[in-house]
Amino acid sequence: MGRFGKWLQDQRKRKGFLLDEFANKTNVDVGTISRLENGRTQATLVTCISLSERLEYSAYDMYSFLQDDAEAKLDETLRPESGGIAIKQVLELLAKEQAGSIDVLQLLVDKLNGISAFALQTNAPRTFTVDDIRQFLFTSPLYSYQLHYPATMPADLVVEIYQQGGILILEDLQIYIQWLKATSETHLNRRQNSILDRLVMGNVDRIKLSDLLELDQLFEVKGELFCLVWEAVKYQMGFYRCPADMKWKRQKQSDWIELNAKQRHLTTIYLKLDRWERLQQEGK
Repeated sequence: MGRFGKWLQDQRKRKGFLLDEFANKTNVDVGTISRLENGRTQATLVTCISLSERLEYSAYDMYSFLQDDAEAKLDETLRPESGGIAIKQVLELLAKEQAGSIDVLQLLVDKLNGISAFALQTNAPRTFTVDDIRQFLFTSPLYSYQLHYPATMPADLVVEIYQQGGILILEDLQIYIQWLKATSETHLNRRQNSILDRLVMGNVDRIKLSDLLELDQLFEVKGELFCLVWEAVKYQMGFYRCPADMKWKRQKQSDWIELNAKQRHLTTIYLKLDRWERLQQEGK
């Protein structure tokens, strides 16, 4: 993993960032960046995503770079394409929501009603209204209304979403990891099982980049686990590079946007409905 520190220093200097400036842009402590560059500490997954994404390195790029063995490199089919529900669509949704547009709520109502008969397995489904969406969006320390993720979502559909350049959420990752454990004969020790459990629960703060690489290699999935975890954690962290042609970018001083808790809640509902729609289209 010493290669990561040298790469980080080279890329930071290539972009013209001083240490202090880069720390401010990434919200990573100067001392941490310095220790990483000098090989005195290992990168956590969260820190690696923060640094790499702001240096315009994706999960695909980072996994390919870290592999010494050419046979372990990612297949080109796992390089994300444009398509799926990408950040541009999410930002357009959030821009409407910030403007107070009823269109956003109506869009979610239409999606919910479109899948309700399929999801509820009935010919006489309940008709949802804008008030129902407002209840889903309501959050409280005491209680909340939940839109469930489809339990029958297949892992190959999760991989397809990634390949299409779509956003992955924690529930997508849970489906993939459950499938991986159920179909693999790989024997994991207690530490490795603990890391997988923390990934499923979204408790990723102390997981090291090397831990994720180790699991990917143990399962022999050639970067698939690495990339899916990266994308799901990135969504959980809530930051994305804003597309150059977005009005959102012109309103901000930075190319990067950070989704707050309310925005992530709205987009998670939107993405869960997308998963139901995909299942409906697949007839599963």
